[in-house]
Amino acid sequence: MPRLLSLWRNPSGARILLAVYAIARATSSVGQPIATFGDTRGYESLSFFGNNHRMWPVSLIYFVVHDNAMRVVAQVLIGCVAWGWCAIVLARHSRYPRGVMIAVLTMGLTPQIIRYDLAILSESLTISFVVLLITASINLASQRNSRTISLWLLTLLVCGMARPTHLIIIWACTAFALFHILRKNSVRNIGLCFVLLLMSLWGYTLFRTDHGYSRLNFYTVLADQIMSNDARYQWFVQHGMPDIPVLRTSLSYDYVDNVDPALLALVELPLGQPPPAMIRVGGTQFANWVISDGWSTYGKYVLSHKSESLSRIRALSDPTLSPINDDFLPINTRFSFARTLFGDWKTWAGLGLAAITSMLIRVSRRRQFFALCAMSSFTLVVYCINMLASGIEHPRHASAAAVAIRVLALSAVVLVLPGRRSAIPVDEFDDARGKKTSRAD
Repeated sequence: MPRLLSLWRNPSGARILLAVYAIARATSSVGQPIATFGDTRGYESLSFFGNNHRMWPVSLIYFVVHDNAMRVVAQVLIGCVAWGWCAIVLARHSRYPRGVMIAVLTMGLTPQIIRYDLAILSESLTISFVVLLITASINLASQRNSRTISLWLLTLLVCGMARPTHLIIIWACTAFALFHILRKNSVRNIGLCFVLLLMSLWGYTLFRTDHGYSRLNFYTVLADQIMSNDARYQWFVQHGMPDIPVLRTSLSYDYVDNVDPALLALVELPLGQPPPAMIRVGGTQFANWVISDGWSTYGKYVLSHKSESLSRIRALSDPTLSPINDDFLPINTRFSFARTLFGDWKTWAGLGLAAITSMLIRVSRRRQFFALCAMSSFTLVVYCINMLASGIEHPRHASAAAVAIRVLALSAVVLVLPGRRSAIPVDEFDDARGKKTSRAD
């Protein structure tokens, strides 16, 4: 027992915890059957300026690493870096650093997170990018210098460009930076603002060229929400959608060979994706409407039917943010660690909201308060858009938001509790600083 206590208090204990986490995560996934899907092919080509069906951060990893087994290893390693850094940053703010590290790393081992390591899709990497951005934001709020700013910009870039809906984060940060410069009438942050502007323009270029999956998603939205409802169908017809009644029963998928190649080229169907039957049945007339007016018409519908849209989001919240099981994507890791810790999203959201609100009374935590508020707002907006702009696989599309809710709540709880005493080293990094200070004394 004394040896365990000694190991617990030893600064090298942080390294041991990180090593245990890495071994446990790797053991759970490496060597297990790997799942590939129709979406996988879209990630295997790379373009930084929009000549690709997918955003570049995930494609970059898959472009560099060709073998699926090694892609799993890469996803595990990036996940270990993300959760390890999050654990270290939060531990530095707590009087109980080892306990904080264990809580964070245990959360990072829940099967709702690590199971995606075995899927050659964007979910595993996107979750890691989200955790990195949250950690970098807290780190920047705690100490602003060139290193923390650079890390924040890097994580903002990869997270904000991991998916089209994440571009909202980059655009919102750019708008805030511009507003801050104009309000303060200062050039102090002009360099940061310039970098954000370049990122926003880059993101806008990618967004404008994301045709294939955007149109495919719209067909799934029509099948899921519009065609089966008389009132919605009539509203869309009244607002310009071609009235083709047979479309309402064409909700399945076709084989690529059964669809006119010219029509597939017009829609720009992504590689590996089966075409919705509505593409063939609707023909060129319907495809042209989808291309020119589809999403704008749907946006008008959502804004003019706010209560209905909110009801849909509420109905999807429990099955997507706290899925009962993993049947929606059958992937099996070798072990299942602490599945119950993932818990109910409402519990985590309530805990996080209470903790963030409590941070208002601590002046020393004001910057972290604003950082967590911003990231919580981004999570809510991205989640709502993902649920409304997709007609299938909602739990998978909500996976990053589900993890963000837990990480933000856990971060808020750690930050609102009493901080550590400055004389006590948290880990091996702080220990080096402590030794240097003691020599100076």
